[in-house]
Amino acid sequence: MIYRKVLVRVWRDARVRALSGPAPNAQTLWLYLLTSDVATIPGLAPIGALGLAERLVWEPEPTAAALSELEQEGFLERDPRAPLIWIAGALRQEIHAPDNPNVAMNWGKALEHVPECPLRIRAVSQIEELLLHLGDSYLEAWRNGIGKGYGNGSGDRSAKQQAASSKQYSASSTQQ
Repeated sequence: MIYRKVLVRVWRDARVRALSGPAPNAQTLWLYLLTSDVATIPGLAPIGALGLAERLVWEPEPTAAALSELEQEGFLERDPRAPLIWIAGALRQEIHAPDNPNVAMNWGKALEHVPECPLRIRAVSQIEELLLHLGDSYLEAWRNGIGKGYGNGSGDRSAKQQAASSKQYSASSTQQ
């Protein structure tokens, strides 16, 4: 397999941003989601269609259409109310696996910036499966990072608390 690492700051570079850009489309949006700094943890982006439109200088409606196309084709899952996007396949690419436990710990810290919702719970579960596969030290570092990501040091909520919150969230969204 041939691959290249892309610096996420390329999307913020003034010279690159001054170039003409493409019209809104799913392919460019997909590449942006994979290679920009919008994802706090590889594949996990706390952003919605309006935020993406603003960052890419696109109109909101075609941006939402491109995002819907990616979702319909199975490239990602999203929770527009949170807002949150999850690209589970990003972690299956070895270039996105954490290089060492310190990276996993920083991912745990970054989880603080991801809104709580059922999609987050599924994403965390898949991330933990990957980290466990890499070794206990990765999973332990991740969990330590979660505790450090919150100012009070209390750590992330337990799976039971998240599940309860998920049920409340699901119930409230079906009532609306």
